[in-house]
Amino acid sequence: MNQYLHITAEADKDGMLSVKKWEIETVAETEYSDVLPEGAQPLTEDANGYLNTLPETSVEGTGLA
Repeated sequence: MNQYLHITAEADKDGMLSVKKWEIETVAETEYSDVLPEGAQPLTEDANGYLNTLPETSVEGTGLA
């Protein structure tokens, strides 16, 4: 669990700070899971190290592309 302190302060003409508001935010850590949702495909890297995010497809036919 992570906690963050948020402070809102205001400086007067002499440079003295006055705290106007403070809040502690608690953020729960998320668990890592390598289980993919049903129907999801893992990402793969091509020869250059780029992630391939497009589904594999095949095209058959003749003609100019």
